[in-house]
Amino acid sequence: MNRFKIGHKYSLIAMIVIFAISSALYGLQSYYIGTLVDLGLEKNLPGMIELAKILLLLAGGTLFVDMISAYITNRWIYLSMNQLKKDYIDNVLNQDILDVRKSKIPKLFSNLTNDFDRYEEKYINNFIRLLSMVLQFITAIILIGTVNVYLMLVPFIMLAIMWGRSKKSSKPIKEKEKEKTESLKNYTNYINETIEGYEIIKQHQLEDTREQRFIEHATQVQKDNYQVDVQTTKADAINSLIINLLLFTIIIIGMIVARNTGLTLGNIVVVFSAFSRVIWPLQQLSLVLAEMGGIEDVIHNFELKKEDSQRDKQVDSFNHLEFKNSHLGYEDEVILQDVNLQLQRGEKILIIGPSGAGKSTILKTIRQSITPCDGSVTLNGYDISEIEAHDYFSLFATVDQVGFIFSGKLRDNITLYQDMSDQKIVQIMKQVGLGELNLDSMIQNNGGNLSGGQRARVLLARALCLDAEIIVCDEIFASLDAQVARTIESDLLALDITSINVSHIFFEENLPKYSRIYIVENNTIKVASELGEVHERMLEFTAHTP
Repeated sequence: MNRFKIGHKYSLIAMIVIFAISSALYGLQSYYIGTLVDLGLEKNLPGMIELAKILLLLAGGTLFVDMISAYITNRWIYLSMNQLKKDYIDNVLNQDILDVRKSKIPKLFSNLTNDFDRYEEKYINNFIRLLSMVLQFITAIILIGTVNVYLMLVPFIMLAIMWGRSKKSSKPIKEKEKEKTESLKNYTNYINETIEGYEIIKQHQLEDTREQRFIEHATQVQKDNYQVDVQTTKADAINSLIINLLLFTIIIIGMIVARNTGLTLGNIVVVFSAFSRVIWPLQQLSLVLAEMGGIEDVIHNFELKKEDSQRDKQVDSFNHLEFKNSHLGYEDEVILQDVNLQLQRGEKILIIGPSGAGKSTILKTIRQSITPCDGSVTLNGYDISEIEAHDYFSLFATVDQVGFIFSGKLRDNITLYQDMSDQKIVQIMKQVGLGELNLDSMIQNNGGNLSGGQRARVLLARALCLDAEIIVCDEIFASLDAQVARTIESDLLALDITSINVSHIFFEENLPKYSRIYIVENNTIKVASELGEVHERMLEFTAHTP
């Protein structure tokens, strides 16, 4: 991201040119005002009138240039931020799916919601100020040089003093900005977590607890923001003191020089006008550089390097999936032991068991959210941790209760914006029981205007459109009407595709359509020997469910 420190290059060149023209016009006005003063003292009225005309033209030109400058400046900000965000999103989408899912989501969310705004405020806007200061400084030096060459040394001495001051004041600001970045990330993640878990919070009366923690996070953000402001104000106050001392020194030196060199009043006006244009940049320089230096950690935080992957096995189709003597769970807790499960191409398997038995642990292992504690899980004979992530995950499509539905047309939700003929989409919709819906129907608020059954069918249709080779269903019948769920299961089993259905709900008439049925209980999994056993075990599970 360091390559974007200067923003959009072509518009930056235009901004430099227009700023230079503006500074030159202001410089010419200062010079001619000094000349006008001398002409007035000489009582040269014709010369004053001619010069006044020139000054009016310069004033009009300055107004016109400033209007163009405002447009170009805003355009540079717009293009620079868009360029930065586009590159950042490109890098996000280029990340390994497992790497992002496991560790980077909080950072990405914070970058996109907080850090870009801070970057624009503290770096992009200050970059404009810095560019303006530099050009004003150069113009002032030239003006001073027209009066006395030796006086040109004074602004450079002032610049050296303020540059050193900026280096010193940027360190504490940088430290506080880093702390603010962390607290903003925690605050944003907490807000997101609260919104996503709103129903659970309300159901279990967690409002007071969540409110207290919200206050803690919000207070920390305010404290860190206050500390940044304290350091910035402190730097600004010290800078003002230094500038005032330097200004007093300049006045004394100016009086001595004027007395010994015979400068005219017009020359003195030019010199003081030039120094007035030097004072503001120098007064702001230290603060601007300190703020830009303080926000550098945020710029580095935008860097998203794709980690070297050790996955070198490639697959382009699915043949078989196998769990062999696998212990599944977490580092500190094994959930399922001695798991042996097989899935061949074209097969449809059902995994049943009571809530909390460990069915989801099997799915998490397939999704690689967790890794096996022992044993092996292979796909086409390769350990799933060795298969290139894109190849592996492109084989699967998940249908669950919370599968994301985009706001927009039904067509786009099913195809995910891929080019596909309406005929094929309609055919797939009929396969999954969505034939009555219009392709251009608008879906809103994550599928809020769809019924539970329609939602599940949309996700099934999406899986078929994306040519996934394995459909993984995760408790999709849990919140559906029994008749709707029965019909969806029947439609799913009629599809010519490999599928894994994990559920604690079953429909007896559909059981014979499965290739195998696995029962999860007592910390392990086994194949049901007959349909009667499945029926018996599920009745027991239901009887023990609160």
